[in-house]
Parts: sequence; C-alpha cells; structure tokens
Amino acid sequence: MKVSEVAKSLGVSPRRVRQLIEDNSIVAHQSDDGVWDIDPRSLIRGLPVSRPLSKRSVEAMLQLLDGRQPQGISASEVSRIRSKIRSLRDNPDAAIKLISWMASRSVEYRLSISPSLLEALRSDNRLKLSGISHPESDMSSFGMVEAYVSDDSFDGLVADYQLVPGGFDGNVILRIRDEEDVSLPLVMIDLLEGLDSRSRDRGLVLLEGMIK
Repeated sequence: MKVSEVAKSLGVSPRRVRQLIEDNSIVAHQSDDGVWDIDPRSLIRGLPVSRPLSKRSVEAMLQLLDGRQPQGISASEVSRIRSKIRSLRDNPDAAIKLISWMASRSVEYRLSISPSLLEALRSDNRLKLSGISHPESDMSSFGMVEAYVSDDSFDGLVADYQLVPGGFDGNVILRIRDEEDVSLPLVMIDLLEGLDSRSRDRGLVLLEGMIK
C-alpha cells in the first residue's frame, strides 16, 4: 500500500503516516526511488496510543520487565516507568502501547538470504537471536532468522552472507542495537511486532506473565 492509500484508510494525513513509519509503528520498505511500500498486515496494530520513550527509558523498562533494578536513572523516573507498566494490566491496548513506547529500541532491516546460508547466519556469533529465533519463544523458525546485531557488525554481515533488501517477504530480520543482552522482555516485544498471529499470540502470553 502507498502512503496516500494508508492515510485514507486510517483517516490521517500522509505526513502522519510517514511519522508512523519513522517511529516503526507500521512496517514499510522504501524503494531506491524513495517511494514507501507499506505492509497492510502491520496496520492491524492500529495507530500508536503513546509517544515513544527515550532510549534510556526503554532500557529501564526492559530491565524492570525482566525483574531487574535499572541503573543510571533517577528514582522518580523509575517510579514513572513502573506506573506505565502497571497501566498495562487488564488493558486491551497493552500490546499497542508497549510497541509504541519501545519504538526507539533499535533500527530494523528486513533482508533476504539464500536458503543454503540461513543456518550459517543463524549460528554466527555476531548475532544475538531474538523474536521467533530465540529459544524462549518456543516457536519454530527454520525458514527465517530474527536477531540483533551491533552497528559495527552490520555491514560485515551483509557482505559475508550477501544479504539483500527483502521487504515483507524477506527471511532475515536484523535490528541494530549495541546493548549486549537480549532479555526475555526484548524477545517478547519483537514477537508482538510479528506479522503472523502465532508470533503475536506468544508475545501476549509472555507479556501477561511479566505484568501480572
């Protein structure tokens, strides 16, 4: 779908649609000539209901969801983030709110790789598996790799495995993020952003366990 089509469908301006793309609130691929092609499946998330958190607040929320005490952040900000987490309980828009808050956690690339190289890529120690590729997802991902990678390693991986832009049918999702750990809350959020219902359902199960 084009930006104008999505704007008409959602009842918003084309500028607002482009903002949603920049916030990673809807999934889109930009062609070489600058035209956005938006995946209509991502529109099921609806409009974001909250502004994205800062990167520091994102990290603090991930730590709290993981049962850890955030470091390097004021007590008042920790209290504010705890309150946000409590607001997710029994909230039908919990997943949408969380996805909105976490938009700044990484930069996402959807790529394609030869199926013969998929397992080698999955085993590469430069990757930190997440989403459906993470063991804690309890999902099969034989035909796809989803992972985090540092900014310094990204170009090397693209060259080594001859990765090319894959759009919505790509079999590799790489998210650039320099933090070392991939915690279960991070896996949960990636699952919530999945384009298939099984991923989202598994993400909801994990979310419910973290906020109860």
